[in-house]
Amino acid sequence: QSFNLFESLSVEQNVQIPMVPLKLSLEQTNMNTQTALKLANIGHKSEQTIKTLSGGEKQRCAIARALVNNPEIILCDEPTANLDKENSLKFVTIIKELQAMGKTIVVATHDSLFDELEFPFRLVCMEDGMIIA
Repeated sequence: QSFNLFESLSVEQNVQIPMVPLKLSLEQTNMNTQTALKLANIGHKSEQTIKTLSGGEKQRCAIARALVNNPEIILCDEPTANLDKENSLKFVTIIKELQAMGKTIVVATHDSLFDELEFPFRLVCMEDGMIIA
């Protein structure tokens, strides 16, 4: 469960890394960055270095980085593992927004919060590598 963030870089710089190969304009890079930071509720920490963040803040930075290039399919491995309840619920809101945008979201989790979601989804339960439900 590593975030694969660069500890000495700022939140904003970490979020911008996936855009480097795309050679976007500075304006587009900044716009994509701000949108992703806002979605992940981490914009208020944009100038802080990763090493100064809590585990939940690092997780939200990683979420922003994953969203910055506007992917069609989003794979989430234990996305709420280091988040408090409030930020876990905010993440669910992000998932709902992304789903409304036509994104496909795959979530692997043990968090019971996902058992109570009130939007269309398909739940696949697995145990020991076998589908059980």
